[in-house]
Amino acid sequence: MLNKLRHRFSQTVEELHEERLQQRYRCLDVVPIGEAPLRVPIRVGGEVQGSRWCPGPALRLSR
Repeated sequence: MLNKLRHRFSQTVEELHEERLQQRYRCLDVVPIGEAPLRVPIRVGGEVQGSRWCPGPALRLSR
């Protein structure tokens, strides 16, 4: 338990947030965007921090 606390205190807030998200979506059947095949339906998971409507058929999301 002491090692776990030491590990958490040595990480930045961004690293803790990233680790929490990875654990949260690990059990879902999702594909990392960088590993996604082209033009094939896939399932992704995560948190959207912003969105913007642009001319065209696509919704652009930012992280």
